Amino acid sequence: MQKVFVDEDAQKVCKCCGATKPLTTFDKSGSGKRISICRDCRRAQQVINNFKRREDLSPRQNQRLIDALNYMQQCKEVTGFETGRYSSKVGSTVKTPTMAEDNGSSSMSLENIAYNAAAHRKRLKEMGIDLQPPTLELIVHSNVRFLVESGYTRDECFTILDAELNQDSDEYFELSDKLYHMPL
Repeated sequence: MQKVFVDEDAQKVCKCCGATKPLTTFDKSGSGKRISICRDCRRAQQVINNFKRREDLSPRQNQRLIDALNYMQQCKEVTGFETGRYSSKVGSTVKTPTMAEDNGSSSMSLENIAYNAAAHRKRLKEMGIDLQPPTLELIVHSNVRFLVESGYTRDECFTILDAELNQDSDEYFELSDKLYHMPL
């Protein structure tokens, strides 16, 4: 039997998170080949599978579940990958969620997305977790859909805009025009 040496500099793209990582961060399958999902993504998937149907979670387990759900949501935003589902976006060019274009591909309206995001935010608040306010960088580089899906409101975004930009600047007017598309 001949030993096979792995190039220590070898890289692979995770089909879940879209990150290029060292080959050693991908586990081997039964056939000895490297699987296409990195350990970080597999760990998040396993946490979700272990905790999603349990109601007797400790605060620490609850936080691990929330972190894993948020991580997998970020993966979905970046690559379109959903555990256990085929997605036509998988393998396509990876975009960061802040640069993603809103091409109207989803049939859900912004109002419905805002309603769902507000409900999710309320559940998080009941668990003692507050959503961090948006940053100016996030507002500048994100499209309206991403801001709404993230649970931010128009008022929160305008508060940041008013605090960090001169209201007479061109950038302020561009961003305020974008934010007026957010549901109330």
